[in-house]
Amino acid sequence: MVGQFGGLTTTSEWHPAGTPGSLVNEQKALFFPDAFPVIRDGIDLQRAAFDSAMKLRDEAAADAAMIGRSYDMMQTLDKILDSTADAPAGSAKASVHASAQSLKATLGEFSKDFWLPDIQYKVPEDDLHQLAPWGMSFFDVYRSVSRMGPDQAPNANQRQYIAKMEAGLQPKLDTFNGSLRQAVFDFNKQAKSAGFQTLALGDPVKIGDPKLLAPAE
Repeated sequence: MVGQFGGLTTTSEWHPAGTPGSLVNEQKALFFPDAFPVIRDGIDLQRAAFDSAMKLRDEAAADAAMIGRSYDMMQTLDKILDSTADAPAGSAKASVHASAQSLKATLGEFSKDFWLPDIQYKVPEDDLHQLAPWGMSFFDVYRSVSRMGPDQAPNANQRQYIAKMEAGLQPKLDTFNGSLRQAVFDFNKQAKSAGFQTLALGDPVKIGDPKLLAPAE
């Protein structure tokens, strides 16, 4: 068998893999006489670490999407509240103002598991928030698994902790895609009818959605 590798020509006699004279078996005997069980175990570890990291990556992307959308909607609601603050009592404008206040409170309550309401640095041009303990723990888990070496994978205790964090994420997704989404939809309907700005709702947040991994435009 003749092959080209980087301009070099190599020639070897070909035999079906697994037969006594096969090139695969000759290479095994020459380079790795006793190492194949170790290599197989190493590959299994790498596969386990990779699968865990990819799953956590998708979950972290869903987490980040909920954080970003909640924050953006609250920022928009602040603008709506400013523009409706002088609404006459009993007017449609006043009704939108009250609904915006209620929805912002709902979003704030939902977001407290992700990031803290206090601004990290009191600088006019910045609006930085600390991650809440649950949010910090979730991203720490993803970062830790993604940085594991080639001979590492989550052990039993780590897998148990990962499962606990994943179990905490699902109810938040259910709320965001369920009752909270409906609340935003209802507000948008009211705001549009009264001639005011609406909130960017977006698609439901789903773990594994490739759009969540796309770079921001």
